[in-house]
Amino acid sequence: MNKKWLQQEIIQAKDQLEEILVNLNDKNKYGLNEFEFDVQHAYTHLNIAYNTREWDDEQINKFSDADYSNVKKTPKDLIFVES
Repeated sequence: MNKKWLQQEIIQAKDQLEEILVNLNDKNKYGLNEFEFDVQHAYTHLNIAYNTREWDDEQINKFSDADYSNVKKTPKDLIFVES
């Protein structure tokens, strides 16, 4: 488990969620499309953290576009996700 990597992804998700909260306070400039995009962005960071939780430094250092396509997906082994 690469804790620094996981922290980075969790912090990015947290930052995105904080931005959503700020944007929700400005009803005139923040619509449904923007909200959906921003929530998906936050989920992407959480998914990456969860899906790479067992990766070591070597796997992190070799992180590719193909890896990104796979690890950004919603994990299948979460309790609330139905297969």
